[in-house]
Amino acid sequence: MFDILKQNINLTRHIEKFTSLRQSGRTHHGLCPLHPDKESPSLYVYSQDNSWWCFGCNRGGDLIDFEALRQNISMGDAAKLLCEEYNLHPSPMESIKFQQTLALRRKKTEWLDSLTGSFNKRPDIYEYVKKRGLSEETLKEFHVGAGENSNVVVIPINDKFGRIAGFARRLINPGPKDPKYVNDSSDSIYDKSEILYNFDKAKHYIKEKKAIVLNEGYFDTMTLWEADIKHSVAFCSSRITKDQMKSIVDIVDEDYKVYLVPTNDETAQNELVKNIAIVKLHLPKNHIRVLVIPEGCKDLNDVLIQGDKEVVADIYDASIPVELYLVKRIIRIEPQQEAQYQKVKNLCDGIDNAMILADIGDYLAGVWKKPPEIIKSYLLARSESSSVDISKFKTIDTLINDYDLYVEKLKENRINFGWVKTDLVTRGMRMGDVVTLVAASNVGKTMMAQNLILNLAKQYPDMPQIFFSLEQIGVMAFERFVMMEGQMESHQVEGWHKNQDVLLQDKLMETLKSLGKSFKNFVLVDEGDMTTKKIENYAIQAGMKMFNKPVKVIVVDYLGYIKGEGQDMYHRISEIAREMKQLAKRLNCVVVLLCQVSKAGKSGGDPIEGYHARDSGVVMESADILFSAWRPELKEDLKESERKDLEGIYMVRVAKNRYGPSGVKIEFMFVKRYLKLLEKRDEILTVDKDGKIVGK
Repeated sequence: MFDILKQNINLTRHIEKFTSLRQSGRTHHGLCPLHPDKESPSLYVYSQDNSWWCFGCNRGGDLIDFEALRQNISMGDAAKLLCEEYNLHPSPMESIKFQQTLALRRKKTEWLDSLTGSFNKRPDIYEYVKKRGLSEETLKEFHVGAGENSNVVVIPINDKFGRIAGFARRLINPGPKDPKYVNDSSDSIYDKSEILYNFDKAKHYIKEKKAIVLNEGYFDTMTLWEADIKHSVAFCSSRITKDQMKSIVDIVDEDYKVYLVPTNDETAQNELVKNIAIVKLHLPKNHIRVLVIPEGCKDLNDVLIQGDKEVVADIYDASIPVELYLVKRIIRIEPQQEAQYQKVKNLCDGIDNAMILADIGDYLAGVWKKPPEIIKSYLLARSESSSVDISKFKTIDTLINDYDLYVEKLKENRINFGWVKTDLVTRGMRMGDVVTLVAASNVGKTMMAQNLILNLAKQYPDMPQIFFSLEQIGVMAFERFVMMEGQMESHQVEGWHKNQDVLLQDKLMETLKSLGKSFKNFVLVDEGDMTTKKIENYAIQAGMKMFNKPVKVIVVDYLGYIKGEGQDMYHRISEIAREMKQLAKRLNCVVVLLCQVSKAGKSGGDPIEGYHARDSGVVMESADILFSAWRPELKEDLKESERKDLEGIYMVRVAKNRYGPSGVKIEFMFVKRYLKLLEKRDEILTVDKDGKIVGK
């Protein structure tokens, strides 16, 4: 899907739908529509490779990156929308399915249009919604209407892109056994378990406010909108689903706040605890707060009916941390004070935020009628960390000393690549880093990875490494290591035990001895069906059972062979890339990932960028250091003399670098006979007429 879009849609023409571009050679530039860009043009579009970069946003990429950022949606969703907009589909079957979906959406759109003015025919229903405290402007914003033949309020439901998906009907006078709400049945464009009500309008406000409000119902969402709280969505059930959380995770960053709005009944309170667990599972680092509905009101819409929108806004402003809310719930539902002690203690043991613990301590002191000091001591003295410690103020002298300690610590946590210029540019790898190499299949990614493994083994023979050779079997990887270390050709290694050449036999024995010395803390895994979890488990077990210390370098050849879940290749690769980054942090090690280029990345002889990584922009996003590599001699349509002049040149671009400059090109010499990769510089090792490395 991604390649089809990139090959068939002109990026420049697409971006010109949203801003004016001025041509200068093969480059176009203009004001960036992704951020307020009113003075000088900061957006540059490069027609030669269908890419863009904004010097104001400091972001760039391809067509799909642009659309995802423009609409604040995931890359996968952006690709789907572009396919529909330009009527591009991977197969005839997909095209047929799209036409059927289009017809269904057209039919629903016609019914949506019929709701306009429907209140004029049913003033009784209009009076009902007016009594809910909603203004005419809000009702129009949400296209609320009246059913023609029954006493129902019709609420249109859009998908995440703002297109009509289905309808909910609120019965005004339901019978004793009738539900209050009746939703459309599921079809190809509507699935209640996946859709978040108002997500299409709210996502832009969510980004602006860096916060999202999750509530249960349609009218609560409209109530919050009425109170100018527009970053609210409804999951329209008692419990939020995993599919709905996936949509939220796509647009909510770690620094965004999450607000939950439980209704005032015991069932909803019990479900809230489960909803909190679901939210924490998907957004473990986000701060969660709860809106407390006052007694006498069932939900926010009741607050609007009994008060006004300012009261609703006040409730939002008075939200409390979810931890304090749960403590208050324990006090409310547990009648025995002694039992409260243990339940509260169990909850507080998992709270790291000192300020929240201080709030809980102050609250409990009043409830339990005990001195605050005793409460704070009971909560493991955590509240002490909330007081101001003057030693925490850092003067310039303190910072100088701290920096000296940091540099000393860095020596223990930084690993050099073993190539001089590469290490100068990147400043080496650090524990927790992901280092990614992107190249076409014929360039030699595996060769570069194995040269790196050999470099590290020689520099740090006591440092544990594990190589997941998912593309080639272990014995072939071994043959390559022998070739590199002993400067031997493959046929010499393959036939060493039959060869009668004593010198060759001796050389091989010396090579194996050298490898054994360097690789005393190295293991290789060539098992198939590897998931990120299995990779992590193998690394942990290797540290415990093989090395007796943690693995510090994990090399995976390559990312595309890691098994994962996802509705398509993009989502699978994106999730794997994110998981590998988290794995590096959890194990406090360096992860080296090899990755193929997309078809848009051209041949193995063309310069490439990090965003040419196949299937997902998350590959580049999750990398701390990213190299893109190509061999100019592989460029198509070269004359034989030109190809000979370029023979052995291996180019690497530092496409992303968290610790230094990016965009730097480093030239290597590739000795193909021995699969040896040498950095080309003034003191480069020379190679004789037979291809043997002979010295400086």
